[in-house]
Amino acid sequence: MDKVRRVIVYGDEFWEFYYKQTQKVQERINWTIGFFDKGKLIILLNGFQKKTQKTPSNEIAKAEKLKKQYYEDKGKEK
Repeated sequence: MDKVRRVIVYGDEFWEFYYKQTQKVQERINWTIGFFDKGKLIILLNGFQKKTQKTPSNEIAKAEKLKKQYYEDKGKEK
């Protein structure tokens, strides 16, 4: 069974978030990305630290916008 996975970081939002984190948080992020095992492609769009149980609506809107933008750009490649 092939366990190779492709990870794509789309845009700069994820890296801006990632490099602001402590080494410990970066290691957790790295572990979480390596935890996925069903698919072979992971698209990293953005990141934020969740401080409450509820995900802020502005973060959901941002993720939806970036996802739409990713698929639009992907469609232009074909």
